[in-house]
Amino acid sequence: MYRAVDVAYKMLEMAKGRGIELSNLQLQKLLYIAHGYLLAWKNKPLFSDEVSAWKYGPVIHSVYNEFRSYGAEKIPVGPVESGVADEDVIQTLNGILKLYGDRDAMALVTLTHQPKTPWHKVWEIDGGSRQLFAQIPDELIKDHYRRVITDPKAVAGL
Repeated sequence: MYRAVDVAYKMLEMAKGRGIELSNLQLQKLLYIAHGYLLAWKNKPLFSDEVSAWKYGPVIHSVYNEFRSYGAEKIPVGPVESGVADEDVIQTLNGILKLYGDRDAMALVTLTHQPKTPWHKVWEIDGGSRQLFAQIPDELIKDHYRRVITDPKAVAGL
């Protein structure tokens, strides 16, 4: 299993190869979605880091810290050896970039903020008392993305 920062660098490299530049916010959401798809598809996590519920959706803290100096700007990509070589991971990242890579940051935030999503369930826990930085359990993420894969039209925002 990989560190989320290593997967982030791999995604940035792959996005650049498709002519896509990503901000930290876009990267966060795309990594989260990819994590969900891989959990649902292969029952394995994309990375070992936990996902937290923040105001603007799911966040992987280590990735946020790695790229926060760029603010809302696009993250420049130079040569980096991420060490990410697992074929399921590569296939998942490619698929997510194909499906969601052209969406701007706010469209991705809106997508992850839909009612009944894992972020929404954790953020609005206990009748609306916000749980800032609360962990979003992988099991909740996996269950949600199994529904997305099984019936994408039934899930709002897709």
